[in-house]
Amino acid sequence: GLPDFKTENEAVRNQIVNWQTAWLDKSTTANGNSISYFRVDTVKHVDRTTWQHFRNELTKKDPEFQLIGEAWGAGATNNQGYLETGTMDSLLDFEFKSIARNFVNGQLEQANESLIARNGKISNQALLGQFLGSHDEDGFLYSLNGDEGKLKLAASLQITAKGQPVIYYGEELGQTGKNNWPEYDNRYDLAWDNVENNDILEHYQKLLQFRNNHSDILAKGNRAKLAGSDEDEYLLFERSFDNEKVYVGLNTSNKGKIVTLTVSDEETIVTDEYANRQFDATKQEDGSVTITVEIPSKDNGGTVLLSAVNGSILGESSNESGVEEEETATIQDGYLR
Repeated sequence: GLPDFKTENEAVRNQIVNWQTAWLDKSTTANGNSISYFRVDTVKHVDRTTWQHFRNELTKKDPEFQLIGEAWGAGATNNQGYLETGTMDSLLDFEFKSIARNFVNGQLEQANESLIARNGKISNQALLGQFLGSHDEDGFLYSLNGDEGKLKLAASLQITAKGQPVIYYGEELGQTGKNNWPEYDNRYDLAWDNVENNDILEHYQKLLQFRNNHSDILAKGNRAKLAGSDEDEYLLFERSFDNEKVYVGLNTSNKGKIVTLTVSDEETIVTDEYANRQFDATKQEDGSVTITVEIPSKDNGGTVLLSAVNGSILGESSNESGVEEEETATIQDGYLR
């Protein structure tokens, strides 16, 4: 019901663009820091000439300035013509939450194949911002009937995926709600009193630290499955870029998993940056070299974030099934016991 600016009119277009680009100057601090990104709402409701003009004027002020647009329903399979067209640099990926939901509900292999295909659609000229929830939809945790373990796994999938993780405020604290007009339980106040000793927040912090530690690999790298299946209820995938690699193991089971993996060298040392734990390689009788990795249950994060020195992880060991369920697995001091 709001009146619409006639951006098709050149004078109107120029005035609005001038107002918006002026924020780059107004926000610049004494140290030279400024706004670096605009999140653009309802992209479909503005003509494309205006978006192209806006993009050009922003580039004049800051060649590295970015626009991430909300074009409802856009994703890797349909960017609606906004990427690589001189308008948006990135789009919010409305398809990602469905992939994540499929993964945490047991369709691990299909979800991973979708993410491999998604990787091929993303470049520095055509970015996607993966998100789980927003103010326009039911909260992601609400859609999972409050299963916090599944939320943690979805966050692990989100933050280790190629693209730009976009976290809806409060999601990292376990806040959620129904998209129920006019109450809008999904548009809550941030629960500042629920920050201390919040295991969901701690999970997000570990994931984000891992992404910071390996930002080039996770933002730009290829994706390949190394081990696991729907039947095994876990998946280990590799992210690689410029001959550097990291590995992510996700367990959708209610029980911890003990997984035996082959590595390239006896000197290989694998570190789980999630639990701050190292795994040393062992040479087997057949000459292969393996490590044994413990992946906690989904309720305990269901995640290992692995990096390796003096070698690499090659895949699941052929000496045995490679997967054991730990009936009495518990987490103590961050370690699986």
